Amino acid sequence: MRLLAICGSLQQRSSNLTLLHRAAALAPADVEFVLYDGFAPCSPS
Repeated sequence: MRLLAICGSLQQRSSNLTLLHRAAALAPADVEFVLYDGFAPCSPS
């Protein structure tokens, strides 16, 4: 199974992003956990 995870926060230390990283680390071996980071170039300066 492949899961795409998208975090709505652009903050590097957001609790949502931390939760997604933890979920990826705990995912079973047969689960591919893809964390989308394509919003990073859109972040405000």
